Amino acid sequence: MIYLILVMMKMKETKSKTEDDEVVNDYKGQFAMYYARILFFAFLTDSRVKSLQEVLTNIKGNSDNLRIASNLNP
Repeated sequence: MIYLILVMMKMKETKSKTEDDEVVNDYKGQFAMYYARILFFAFLTDSRVKSLQEVLTNIKGNSDNLRIASNLNP
């Protein structure tokens, strides 16, 4: 009986760690997607951008950049 309880506790602990790992992986995936969108915007725009601040400034800079950014939005 005690063995069964210990096994169940271990399974619960393993399940909890797996769920935490999934949450961390989800954040990593979201960050990678945002980073890819920013790089893709920098590639598509005619404006010269070297930093995240310049990307954000240039989005509102002209209508083409605004169009590109709105199409990259999910």
